[in-house]
Amino acid sequence: MPLFNFLKKLHSILHSASIKQGYFLQKFIFKSLQAFYDERSVFYERKFSGDHSTIRKFHKVDCFVLDVLQQKAICFEIRGESTNFNIAVDLYLKQIESTIRSVQLEFPGYKIEYNIIKYNYEGDSVYKSIGTLYPVLSLKDFCIRYNADIFSYSPERFFVSEIEQQFKEQH
Repeated sequence: MPLFNFLKKLHSILHSASIKQGYFLQKFIFKSLQAFYDERSVFYERKFSGDHSTIRKFHKVDCFVLDVLQQKAICFEIRGESTNFNIAVDLYLKQIESTIRSVQLEFPGYKIEYNIIKYNYEGDSVYKSIGTLYPVLSLKDFCIRYNADIFSYSPERFFVSEIEQQFKEQH
């Protein structure tokens, strides 16, 4: 039984670290956008009221940029390495459209951009079809476009340090 309990604890720690790795990516993108734009115009997990076309009370955008000078609002949805689709693509596109309408309601007259950042995106078929309507960027493409230092992002280093920290906390 001690081996089973150890494996159970290890599974829990690995799962938790994997989830936190997604937030680490989101924070990296947020800080990179702050460095590229005026940091006061970049928002983390910005919520918008629903547009009444769905049953959602609000929409959450992972990272949001409000460029007042260019009258542009830019939404970033961040998808991790292991993110997959658990809904139909047409429903997913309707959610994006509803989010865009919600942003337009709050910022009338602004041009709305919606970007999807997919870690290690290499043009798989689902994202390729979505990419015909909304830009899908790999992390590398994002870093090139926004002058971000891709070498400062190390999910492996984060993952290992997170596991070490959790083991220390449990012993």
